Amino acid sequence: MGFLIKWLLIIGVCYYILKYFVFPTLRVTIFTSHKMREMQDKMRDMEQKMNQTQQQRTSTKSNKEDYIDYEEVK
Repeated sequence: MGFLIKWLLIIGVCYYILKYFVFPTLRVTIFTSHKMREMQDKMRDMEQKMNQTQQQRTSTKSNKEDYIDYEEVK
């Protein structure tokens, strides 16, 4: 009888620890890592857009700088 009570007590304590400490910690960790990945993806997208606009600006500036106005000599 004491053997059964001892094992039931051990199983109960393990269940309590898993339910109230381990599983919530895992849930928070998974949620946080998922949100971090989303933020990193958004930052990468923003960086790509910024780089594209900067490249377009530099390409248009370089075209204007290479152009020399025609001056008529009299």
